[in-house]
Amino acid sequence: MGVRAELCIFAVACVLYRFLSQGIPSPKLASGKLLGKAIGGGAADKVRGKGRMQPVKSDLDSSLDSMECGQIESAFQSAFQQDDHRAVLQCWNAMKKFEAVPPVAIANVVQSMQRFKKDTPEILRELKGFFQKYSGEGSVCAVNDLLASLGKRLDLELMKAVVDMLPTLGMAADQQTFEILLTTNFTMRNFSEVRALLAEMKRAGVPCTVRTNLVLLKTALKTNNLDEALTFFRELRSSWQDADLSQSEAPRHIIAQLAELACREHRLEDFLSELVGGVQITEEMVQTLLAECVRQKDTALAQRVERLAREHGVALSDQTYAMLVKSFCRDATLVSKLLNEALAQCVEGTMTCPEPLSKTTENSWDTGYPTEMVPK
Repeated sequence: MGVRAELCIFAVACVLYRFLSQGIPSPKLASGKLLGKAIGGGAADKVRGKGRMQPVKSDLDSSLDSMECGQIESAFQSAFQQDDHRAVLQCWNAMKKFEAVPPVAIANVVQSMQRFKKDTPEILRELKGFFQKYSGEGSVCAVNDLLASLGKRLDLELMKAVVDMLPTLGMAADQQTFEILLTTNFTMRNFSEVRALLAEMKRAGVPCTVRTNLVLLKTALKTNNLDEALTFFRELRSSWQDADLSQSEAPRHIIAQLAELACREHRLEDFLSELVGGVQITEEMVQTLLAECVRQKDTALAQRVERLAREHGVALSDQTYAMLVKSFCRDATLVSKLLNEALAQCVEGTMTCPEPLSKTTENSWDTGYPTEMVPK
């Protein structure tokens, strides 16, 4: 009984709804169109609007056709600064229609293509077409500028692809090209690739630049190869002499690392032989060298270090004097000379009373030195 009642109520409700819906007229807009159609038309307009994702694109394309090359260049630079990579590529395509070389950096074009999700093969096709059309003396320079930009972003994959493409364009890597490749690979700690590039440079007869030698020296230090490190250090030293370059090309901490490696390998004599030609040394480096002399118990080697320090005008502190006394502990005459010099500086006030030196001296007297050598 309950089910029949519910069915009857449902049927009555359906009939009543149909009757009421037919009796109420559909609302119209002032224009006479039905509201539902107007709403549907708006949705259709939105769909059609989605089909026109960038109406600016067509406007820019049409305006570029009437612009001169200089105006397009300005639009290119403005779009690149605003990260509008779509507009950048539109300006680039417009500039390629002129006979003259586009006056913009090809590195910026590649960066915009990458930001616009262009894949590597498409970028390479664009580069190949560009260099084939505008081949000239500045082509290698443009390639190097591109490689430098890619190197800052550590994009080794595209860098290698660009370099592999050079022979097909009648170009070859020069000093700057190898310098950029070596620097990027060193930054990414690809030391085996650094050595492979060096071998390729030798086969091609491309000489190393100062910065290239510096990268190779750093690589040798990182891989604990003293022979290679000394070879590249020698090349750097000759560059300082021949080109009168400042020592900023080989920071002092690099030379200090070379000294530490020579000490670890117990080949201090080989390193000392290279410290000529205006190479600057510090007191910290002198102390490192003297510590190795103490370990080797080599008085003659310590004398070489002392002489080198004095020739380079290194001011000896009380710690350095203490290490010299340790190094000369087997020669009473040398120790006496050092003590007199240190005490004279203390009297003159050029050096404070050396506590490390006094402790070292007390230990030295236990070895049987004459008492008249003890400082009063």
